[in-house]
Amino acid sequence: MLWVIAGETESFSTNALLALYMKSHPTNSYSVPQLNNYPTGRYLVGYWIGITGIVTSAMILVPGSSTATIFGAYYWAGSVYACQATFFAWANDVMRYKDDAMRSIVIASMNMGSNVVNAWWALLFYSADQAPFFTKGMWAMIACSIAMAIWTAGIVYFSARDEKQEEARMLEEDVPSKLEVA
Repeated sequence: MLWVIAGETESFSTNALLALYMKSHPTNSYSVPQLNNYPTGRYLVGYWIGITGIVTSAMILVPGSSTATIFGAYYWAGSVYACQATFFAWANDVMRYKDDAMRSIVIASMNMGSNVVNAWWALLFYSADQAPFFTKGMWAMIACSIAMAIWTAGIVYFSARDEKQEEARMLEEDVPSKLEVA
């Protein structure tokens, strides 16, 4: 029963409520690309994860933080699990013009790379002897969160650039066929 109830807390996403809200907005009108893109979140999740990691780590690092504050920080930090599905979907979207084999390698490498780092990361930054505050781990999380925001911005930049190049390439391919018809 727990998951029956909890599964419904995902209703905003699973029922595409943002897209439906946008489509039926009483005053604003959204284009098809806006309706398709705004609800996906994509890179915004990267920024959210970065902010979450920095703020929650800082909450734990502050000397004298109450137990309730630290519990709250850990619970809030749990929201980063949302990034996994979003980032894998975003990677697929960003690479939609790439070769299928290349896309498969990138997706597999994302998972493998995370697992390889996770194999030693916890030992170095979150070992039991560093409890209760995991100071090294909190600083590592802040660094990762900053890196996440920077990496996300880089992907946004390069994917926008690649998108423009692909559109230009498609236009170039289309122009000769139109000239031949004329």
